[in-house]
Amino acid sequence: MRNAGRYALLSVVGLSCLVFALASGPTCAEFQLELSSYKTQYLPHEPLYVKVAVRNVGPSDSRILTILDPEVGFMKFEIAAPGEEPHKYDPGVAIEIVKPEEGAALTLGPGESYSARADLTEELCREEAGRKTVLSKPGMYVIRAVYELPADMPTGPIALWSNDLTVVVTKAKGDDLKVSNLLGKLEDKWGYSKEQLACYEELVTKYPKSKYALYARYHLAGKHSWDGMDAYRGEQRGFESLKKAAEMFASISRDAGNTPIGLKAADRSGSWFGSIGNIKESQRMFEKAFSHPAATDDDRIEAVSHLNLLEGGHWQWQSEFVPEKRRTELHLPLRWFAKPFGFSVEYNSAANTATASGPRFKCSFRPGDSRIIINGKERTGCKTWLDKGEVRISIPVIHALLAEHYQTTRFDWLVRSD
Repeated sequence: MRNAGRYALLSVVGLSCLVFALASGPTCAEFQLELSSYKTQYLPHEPLYVKVAVRNVGPSDSRILTILDPEVGFMKFEIAAPGEEPHKYDPGVAIEIVKPEEGAALTLGPGESYSARADLTEELCREEAGRKTVLSKPGMYVIRAVYELPADMPTGPIALWSNDLTVVVTKAKGDDLKVSNLLGKLEDKWGYSKEQLACYEELVTKYPKSKYALYARYHLAGKHSWDGMDAYRGEQRGFESLKKAAEMFASISRDAGNTPIGLKAADRSGSWFGSIGNIKESQRMFEKAFSHPAATDDDRIEAVSHLNLLEGGHWQWQSEFVPEKRRTELHLPLRWFAKPFGFSVEYNSAANTATASGPRFKCSFRPGDSRIIINGKERTGCKTWLDKGEVRISIPVIHALLAEHYQTTRFDWLVRSD
């Protein structure tokens, strides 16, 4: 194992390994990296999404920087395909980021975790100078993750190895076999080229009940969004293309159920409904993405950020269907926001007082006021409402609760500004 002199390796029941990063101070930050999949059986060339989570398994609150996107480079994967030696997963792209400040780290209490979704559908095959699907043939695949932060990063150095995740690719049968053969004719299985889109059109027309059909529909909906934002940008044809994309993504999200593609489709639908000015449907789809059963913590933060952009008029402005940004005021349900994080919420109708509590904060306010009291301190500019007995909050309230829950400055961009 790399940096063996700096890290101690322990065996744990249910995990292949656990690494404790040695801190320079008197305490030891104890974290565990967990890797899981949304299902265990796949078809050849089917998209692959996995969930990674960093969990505090220590006895007290600890801080860690969570940059879990494989394209940034701190989260890496090793994959052993059937009959092959393990190899390093290569996303084929690299995102450079500005070095975060210490305040961007998150506080996790004992047993708490922070999760993200990783798309491992395709990888770069440098020997063949192209991309290929990870699940390219039937058999058993073993996937492992490692999260490494260098010493110059906040809360670094740290190296966490995950459990081994096993997924099985079964042979396609019936309509799925016919579709698999169609996909086999494509050099790259998933994308937006003319050849690929023609294949997807044939797929959904002839084999609408195939397990591949939802993924094909997702890419076809993406084609309409590209038309709206590129080929026909600012034109009536572009508006109609974005409307079609929004409706198609909403349909996919409904049909896909509690799957990652259903989550992704809900988020995309929200974006394109926002682009054509349908604020109500945009908000509904982003709220659906936030509370989706497949959503990770990263997904929920992204949904909130997209609601923030909707409120600021970004989606309409970027599609050029309005001459300037037009702000709207979103009233978001407090219980909807609190439930996925496990926060408790109470409302005293007699006193018209609402409270929200988490492991590291207590917040109280009177719905209708723009002030909240959180951990004994007053914050202004945090609008709240009472709508037919339901407590609703604004984006600045969500920012305040997240900042106190994670003890971080990471979400400061959620503060609304003109």
